[in-house]
Amino acid sequence: MARRTERLNEIIKVELGKIILKEIDFPVGVLATITRVDTAPSLNHAKVYISIFPEEHGPKMMKVLLS
Repeated sequence: MARRTERLNEIIKVELGKIILKEIDFPVGVLATITRVDTAPSLNHAKVYISIFPEEHGPKMMKVLLS
């Protein structure tokens, strides 16, 4: 079962990355990267970890990502 969850985490990471790249316009010089995805053993939910560079754009970009 752990291997299944690892594969699902990777699929979510890749597909969310594609969606973010296609749907969100980032300001020049801002980079957002999905660093990790942790799916619950029940597969009901997942935590997505995102890194935003430079850090001072973090709060603004998180609002955009969550909206």
